[in-house]
Amino acid sequence: MRSQLNGLAFWVGGILLVIPISIFYQPASAKTGTLLIWQDGRIYTLDIDSLERKLIGDAGSEAALAPSPGCLGQVKAPCWVAVGAMLYPVGSDNPPIAIPLDDNTQWLDSPVSWSPDGLELAYTVFLLGKDQPELRVFNVASSQIKTLAAGVDSAVAVAWTAGCAAGLAAPTCRLAYKAANPPEDGPQPLAHLLVPAWADELRPANFNQPLLQLVSLTPLTGEQKLWLVPATKIFELTWTSDDVLLYSQPRHYFHRAPDLTPAYQMSPGSQLADMSPDGRYTVYYEPFTRKECQTERPKGGCWYLGVWLAESGQANSQRRLVYSRELTQAGEGHLNADPFWSPRGDAFVLFREGKLVHYNVKYGGAAAWYQGLWGQLTSAPVFSPNEEAVAFVYRQDTSPAQYHLLVLNPEFKPLEHIIAAQEGVRLLGWLPHQ
Repeated sequence: MRSQLNGLAFWVGGILLVIPISIFYQPASAKTGTLLIWQDGRIYTLDIDSLERKLIGDAGSEAALAPSPGCLGQVKAPCWVAVGAMLYPVGSDNPPIAIPLDDNTQWLDSPVSWSPDGLELAYTVFLLGKDQPELRVFNVASSQIKTLAAGVDSAVAVAWTAGCAAGLAAPTCRLAYKAANPPEDGPQPLAHLLVPAWADELRPANFNQPLLQLVSLTPLTGEQKLWLVPATKIFELTWTSDDVLLYSQPRHYFHRAPDLTPAYQMSPGSQLADMSPDGRYTVYYEPFTRKECQTERPKGGCWYLGVWLAESGQANSQRRLVYSRELTQAGEGHLNADPFWSPRGDAFVLFREGKLVHYNVKYGGAAAWYQGLWGQLTSAPVFSPNEEAVAFVYRQDTSPAQYHLLVLNPEFKPLEHIIAAQEGVRLLGWLPHQ
């Protein structure tokens, strides 16, 4: 999960919004849809209004769960949930599918990733005879398996370009992965700054540190492109909307693979919150003061938490102040979490001092959809297929076996349910209307 579920304690403060925020509560209610959830070792579909459940399949608490883009309404494709080597269909009577394994092949419980068209699943297996991981792609519709590369680091999920929405054989479809080991002889990386460009101290990179190799592969032609990057560990790979490969090191801090430069610019003293799925926008925190307040409080104490939105490659002068609060003593127990982006990157939500704030990138409007939340999130919030509503689950320490499901839509009255569970409740997606 790209966003941290626990907000940074330093940033938790009192309440002051520099952008008008409105709270929408309407008496009407309406059919709200179906959620895909994990609860107590099983996957279900859950009707939001009636809480009627339908069993999809078993999934242990430690299992890696990967809903396909069809489950999220991103594409018109069937909904499948990958649980290890098992694929469970959702919304159909088709039986589950087990990804075939060879006799000399061992399944690795490592991250998997779906293609943008929702039909291909990239995963890694371990070849016992060759003692190395191998990258494969399984086509759910045809059950065909293609081997794409060997010597792949199974700990880092494969990243697909947007061009793969036209299929694995599309000329603009490329997959990026981290190699298990860099080549013994290869080009040296370009000179760069070891720390982000917005940091207070800039130091030249120390090339005595390990060099990791990133690979871009075009399945249609087999063409590969290699980059060596100085990093001790890479957490995530992603592509920008213009097909530039980014890697995060350290966590959440993305750099461009071609030139090793930061993917975005921030001011000194800023803290990164999250980046949009297409790499176009970055949300980050930065404290600031106000002259009016400094005049009233000459001895200090006039600090505000600012949540800023910056466009990649743009100067700081073009950033937007999305939200702010005066920094005071934090309210103990209030729900705080860093921003979560919608799948299309058109909006995000964040939790500050028990208040859920929604921001629409297109219209530039911030709105507080709910307040008075106490406890912790149990999973990332999910957006409705049209991205006009949000659902999330949180738990209070006073009732650890009770989970609160809250569904918020600014056009309707908030809907809340209490779900009893022993192992937990997690949201996986909001299914599109059938």
